[in-house]
Amino acid sequence: MPPDTALVSAIRDGDQSAMATLYDRYSSIVYSVALRVLADTGAAEDVLQEVFMQLWRNPTGIRCKPRKSRRVAGGDYAQPVH
Repeated sequence: MPPDTALVSAIRDGDQSAMATLYDRYSSIVYSVALRVLADTGAAEDVLQEVFMQLWRNPTGIRCKPRKSRRVAGGDYAQPVH
């Protein structure tokens, strides 16, 4: 399983399979948090789609940091650049 840093780097190069892997890894987490916050399945689905579309459109807006928790798959985690 490639680390998030490798996936984000591949996404920056236009690799659709890396995007699919990152989506598979994090989509349930993103959806769960959105659903918990919004309490609306349709809105949570919209947030899920928007998060991953933003990543695909602007992969340079994401940076990866070393993993702080063993619960995060892939050895590191991605964060938006502020």
